[in-house]
Amino acid sequence: MYKLSVVIPVHNTQQYLKRCIDSVIIGQDYPVEIIVVDNNSDENYETIINEYDCVKYISLKENMGPGGARNIGITNSNSEYIAFCDSDDWVDSNFYTDIIEMLDDSGADIGIGGIKRNLPYNSNERIIKCRFDKKYLLNSDMFYRIMTKEYDIGLMIPPSSVNRVYRRSFLEDNQIYFQERKYYEDLLFSIKVALSINKAVCVPNTYYHHYKRIGSITQSFTQQHVDNFREIFLDIRKYMQKKCVFEKYMIGYYKFCEHFFNLVIRQLFEYEQDENIRKQYIKAALDAFNSVIDFDEYMECYTSEDLRKHIQPLIENTIIN
Repeated sequence: MYKLSVVIPVHNTQQYLKRCIDSVIIGQDYPVEIIVVDNNSDENYETIINEYDCVKYISLKENMGPGGARNIGITNSNSEYIAFCDSDDWVDSNFYTDIIEMLDDSGADIGIGGIKRNLPYNSNERIIKCRFDKKYLLNSDMFYRIMTKEYDIGLMIPPSSVNRVYRRSFLEDNQIYFQERKYYEDLLFSIKVALSINKAVCVPNTYYHHYKRIGSITQSFTQQHVDNFREIFLDIRKYMQKKCVFEKYMIGYYKFCEHFFNLVIRQLFEYEQDENIRKQYIKAALDAFNSVIDFDEYMECYTSEDLRKHIQPLIENTIIN
């Protein structure tokens, strides 16, 4: 059995794959199994794959999306720990080693590193999306409330699957898998993880590098983004209700929902320039948002001042001069 399996979905990203695999291998102190899952690409990866003895290659006959490819990787892995890396991204040379050491020491179910976003138009520019200045141990309740932005305590935990290492037995025992053929496939997965863990460890000074590649599925906008936003948040609500925790964690649900609705709108304005199409998508997005919230519940989760700031975002106070 390997110490670590790293699942890498690929779809027409041949030019980035070698950098990704090399970053996973270099500097790791543990035997690593790399599982490359090809989502029905038009490209041939044989030359790259043949360079490595530790790479297992699985070719899919249809594109199941990143979530489907990761699920295939989970079921075909043979390791104590499992991680996910996108094929156009890379990791620090000590990334997995540092996280695994803290997982072994702490007995946590998952370990989390930082995230840096690398921009294609300036190779020297990096945006830190998540960082830890020291080791943190979090229980399920704290992890959920920080991740959903219910708590604003100076610690950020994005609902990403790629800057983490998981005990494979934890995912399998709790039947935690990704949604397939959908955008935002990390969201329900991360909610399930947050509500199922006993303990998570946040690891300082090591980073996963997200490459903001032009043309990737996260750098575009279609009606599917709106539809999947609706479907996933309805699924999150249903999952939380099934676990009988929705009332307890309702504020986090609405904070989480609102945050990602705002990201949908930002994504729309970044990648769609036609005014009429923008307005059509805004209407569709508002309809989707209305379908995943209950207005009375929503009002309960916010103070009147919070609600006023939604209506008057440019007005800092209510004093009339």
